[in-house]
Amino acid sequence: MRSMKRILSGIGTLLIASLGFSAEIQTGGYLSFSLLKGQEGGRRGPRNSRGSRGGALASGDLGQGFSFLVEARFRSESRFELEQALAAFKLGGSGDLRLGLFLVPFGKYNESNRPQQTVLVNLPLNLEAAYPESWRDIGLTTQGRIGFLRYAAYLANGLGEKDGAAAGQMFRDINKDKAKGGRMGIVLGEGFEIGGSYYMGKYDADNSFRLVLEGADLTWVTKDYEVRGEYTRGVWNNPGGAPDGKADGFFGLVALYMGKLQPVASFQRWDPGESGPGLPLIALEGGVELLSVRSRWALGARYFLSPTFVVKAEYDINREKGPALKNNLVVVQAAISF
Repeated sequence: MRSMKRILSGIGTLLIASLGFSAEIQTGGYLSFSLLKGQEGGRRGPRNSRGSRGGALASGDLGQGFSFLVEARFRSESRFELEQALAAFKLGGSGDLRLGLFLVPFGKYNESNRPQQTVLVNLPLNLEAAYPESWRDIGLTTQGRIGFLRYAAYLANGLGEKDGAAAGQMFRDINKDKAKGGRMGIVLGEGFEIGGSYYMGKYDADNSFRLVLEGADLTWVTKDYEVRGEYTRGVWNNPGGAPDGKADGFFGLVALYMGKLQPVASFQRWDPGESGPGLPLIALEGGVELLSVRSRWALGARYFLSPTFVVKAEYDINREKGPALKNNLVVVQAAISF
C-alpha cells in the first residue's frame, strides 16, 4: 500500500505542476443506471435490484513527450475507486511508456469495459471468473503499434491470494515477485484484429505459488456488424505436490448494426476445473461458489437515443451441470457519456 501511495502521490504532484504549464487538458465522463430482475426463488440474491455507476477522466499533453491520464469510477452510491492514474512518456511514433495505475492489457474487453463501450450489459462468464472486473494494477507498462502489430507489456505488483483470482486485486505487492505479461495483436485490416495475451505472477505472501493466465481474442467491426470473442485459460500451482489446477472458458458475440438499433446474441462458457487447494478460478452466484461447468446465452439489444445516450436490454439464460438453478436474469441499462 505504501508503494501505491508513493506512485499516486508522484502522479498527483505531476498533475498539480501541469496547471502551471499550457497543458492541453481534455475531460470527459459517463453515467449508467441498471435494473436487474432475477427468477423467483433464485440464488442471485435480491430478486430485483438496481444500481448506478459512473466515472470521470482527464488527460493532458504536458509537452516534451510527457502526458498524463487520470480516471475515477464510482461503482455504487458508496464505492468510489481510482480506475487509472498514469504518467506517460512518448516513445517516438511507436507508442509510450507509462508509470502508475493502469488497466491490464489482457484481451480487448478489459480496457474497453465502460457501459457506453460494450454491447452486453453483464460481464461474460469467463472474464467474470478468471480475473477481477476492470482489472487494474500498479507498475510500469508500455503500449503502442508498429505497422500491423499492436503490442503491450507490463511489470506490476500482480494479483493476490483471495477467494479466487477474480477477487485478488490487491494494489500492493504482497511478495518479492513482480507479475509480468502483455498482449500482442495483429491488425489484418480495418476493424479486424486477432491477439494473444499472457500473465504470470506469484500470488501468495510466501512467494511459493504461481498463477498463469493465457488468452486469445478476435475483433471484427464493420459498418454492418460487430463480432467479438475471447478465450481465457488459467493454470495455478497447488501445494504439497498436487497437480496444477486448470480452468478455461470463452465468450463470443455477434451484434448487427441496424441504424440506431443493434440486436446482439452471445454464447459464453466457463469450466472452473478442479477445485483443489491453491487459487482456484471460481464463479460466484449470490455469494455461493459454483464449481460446475457453466454456460450462458445472452440475448438483447442496444438502442442509441443519441450518439452519447444508449439504452441496453439483455436476457441471460444461465445453465449449469447438475441440479438446475433459478438464475436467469433480465437486466436493463441506460448509459450516457459526456
